[in-house]
Amino acid sequence: MSKKDYIKFAKMINERIQELYSDQNNDVPNIPSHISELQTISLRMLDIFSSDNPNFDRERFLEACGLS
Repeated sequence: MSKKDYIKFAKMINERIQELYSDQNNDVPNIPSHISELQTISLRMLDIFSSDNPNFDRERFLEACGLS
């Protein structure tokens, strides 16, 4: 995978988190559990991406996801 692929994944996660926070104003149930699940998925992705690319910056990815 390339940097542009990592950016796409981070953008997708970040956008979903932003959607959940904006939905919070509309009383959507289980928002914390949805965000927690996105965090879990992101952490698992970190392991995959790190094994794929030893130069992968874990902290930068989490920051781009909106999870740092």
